[in-house]
Amino acid sequence: MLRFFFAIFLAISVQSFGTDYFSNGYTEARYQFRDLSAQAKRQHDGTHYGFVYVPSKIDPDLTIDYLYVPAKESTDGLVIISSGVHGVEAYAGSAMQNMLLEEFLLTGRLPNQKTGYLFVHAVNPYGFKYGRRVSENSVDLNRNFGIDKKHFDTKNRQFGELKHLLMPEKPASSSWVSHIKFLLSALMEMGKHSIGSLKQAIAGGQYEYPKGIFYGGRDFEPNQKSVEQLLIRFSKPYKKILSLDFHTGFGKRGFMHLLPNPTEDQVLLKNYGLIFGDYPIEQTGGDFYSSEGDFSTYVAALLAKDGKTAIPMLIEYGTLDSQTYQGAIASLSRMVLENQNYWHGSRRPRDGRRIQESFMELFYPSAEGWRDEVERQTRIHLPRFIESFDALNSEGDVCADEIRSAC
Repeated sequence: MLRFFFAIFLAISVQSFGTDYFSNGYTEARYQFRDLSAQAKRQHDGTHYGFVYVPSKIDPDLTIDYLYVPAKESTDGLVIISSGVHGVEAYAGSAMQNMLLEEFLLTGRLPNQKTGYLFVHAVNPYGFKYGRRVSENSVDLNRNFGIDKKHFDTKNRQFGELKHLLMPEKPASSSWVSHIKFLLSALMEMGKHSIGSLKQAIAGGQYEYPKGIFYGGRDFEPNQKSVEQLLIRFSKPYKKILSLDFHTGFGKRGFMHLLPNPTEDQVLLKNYGLIFGDYPIEQTGGDFYSSEGDFSTYVAALLAKDGKTAIPMLIEYGTLDSQTYQGAIASLSRMVLENQNYWHGSRRPRDGRRIQESFMELFYPSAEGWRDEVERQTRIHLPRFIESFDALNSEGDVCADEIRSAC
């Protein structure tokens, strides 16, 4: 009874006053996650939490933290919730992990009888701490993961044709003149190619240009080995897996997008419908692209090897309306400038500061309204998705209402 009244009080408090889950940086976010993990361990028997170090040449304190809360009765399903594969995007992803922990898991508002939870915090701690999307080796981790090395042989010919636009080899400038030049160059390329083919060429990933954006590397980053051990260890007793990976940047500002890699797997498509219902899932059309080496697909492929039903989903909160021409060009420009500034520096110190500020706004908008909307949509939809997953049986079919108690 006390738990019931506490849950009501918490919900009213959050709606009335808001809770600041968004941190000022990696260290603060990690502290919050560890504090909530310690609370979870006190409340739930069998809980494990800890961290693994990510090797670094510049920082000895980069960790991927984790929290595992087991199912109480039967090990039917496991929900994996990850953040920070693209480091700078972890500001929102970490905040939503902490919100789900504090408001839903610790208050008993998430199903836990036959469903366990594995939270993986800051898969790319270097990028989170130092304000980059990529790893310390300038590798885009969401183009790097995989169960084999085949994707490192992928050739992206069209990316090479766009090098003049995507990899300028000179100091970066934040001036309006430079911006107009980039805009005109981008519009010229749009005139030559379809929007879909351009997005695929740019964002689909490339493995030939280490100083280019969306570079997937030539071998696995050390982050993969660390995460793989956690995934295998804690998923072992479970029959079905739901992987939810948080990102920011693509799409309508403030809107929560569901962006799985395109698939023709009918069982997976059926499970998408059963879990996410009528919420729009975007995996075809001009606004979307497929990529090699993405984290959520890797998680599903790794665990499916053991015969588990694995359902991957990338969740992305839009920031600059990148589904519009203006937003798409602005997003691309900021990514190119940040990368250019990293490799070649800037013309003036203030250019470097402006470029980094704009880059942060692309993935972590400072507007409170954006953050409030991200929280609001997550509160509404994520618990519902997890409840629908909990209702699936081990074969991947939803239980009918009249027989759900027997499943």
